[in-house]
Amino acid sequence: MAPDDQVPLIAQTSIQAIGRAGHSIRLGVPDTADTSGVTTGVDVVRWRPSEPDSLQKALDSCDSLVLFPSAYADADVMRAVHHAARRTYALILDVEPQVSDTCTAEAEALLRDAGCQASVVRLPIVLDQVLRQAPAIANGGELRLPIDPEVPFAYVTSGDVGEAVAALLSEPPSDHLVRYWTATERLTCAEWADMLSAATGTRISYRPQCRPRFVASLTDAGLSARAADAAWRRWDTADEPPPSEALTVQLGRQPETAAQWAAAHACCFAAAGRAACPHSQVPTAHWF
Repeated sequence: MAPDDQVPLIAQTSIQAIGRAGHSIRLGVPDTADTSGVTTGVDVVRWRPSEPDSLQKALDSCDSLVLFPSAYADADVMRAVHHAARRTYALILDVEPQVSDTCTAEAEALLRDAGCQASVVRLPIVLDQVLRQAPAIANGGELRLPIDPEVPFAYVTSGDVGEAVAALLSEPPSDHLVRYWTATERLTCAEWADMLSAATGTRISYRPQCRPRFVASLTDAGLSARAADAAWRRWDTADEPPPSEALTVQLGRQPETAAQWAAAHACCFAAAGRAACPHSQVPTAHWF
């Protein structure tokens, strides 16, 4: 279930991984949503925000449910989930752990009240979000984010999230633990710029961006003021938990590193290679 007008990249990569695992997939989206980035073969069911009952069609006969950001904060979505037929498992992907504890707790309680085993997975910074800046980086050679260059932050890649989501759906856990999926080490933006420079063979520098300019760049791209402010809050690492081994255990391997991701996505940031770049881009009006 993806409640916004553009399907987030972590939903796209999760859908691909779930399909590779052999599951049939139904994607519930608002009737105005752009689903051009969604893999073919997915049963896309459009619901009308003005008619909450239309959500039932998207939920009917599904054994498992994945709530992508920020479906767990949408009252109409959660009301429909609560009244839908019982299913065996639901997974909530939480990308705003510092500002949405109440929303996720309420969503989890609703799911369990409906007889559904539920899990919450909290995500740190998703590296792929920098793809929104790929054209600017390719043309100007500068990475800009609202954090000091030497402040470390936890991260994860959308490919690893998708693979881990598929694994959880294939073997749902029996516990009620909140999982925190991260790579095994932190990263700074200075290091990230150096990795992108090494991968592309061109110098990419880093310059911190102030909050007003960062938020304005997102609202200008189509994000709501709330979503843009939440994206800015994600870079407040003061209370960020340390990296976790949970993703390593879930994947059965080490998570993708920032250097590996940069090497695999070098074509996204090199002006000469962008025309033939095969990678999905972050939707223009969606931070994740």
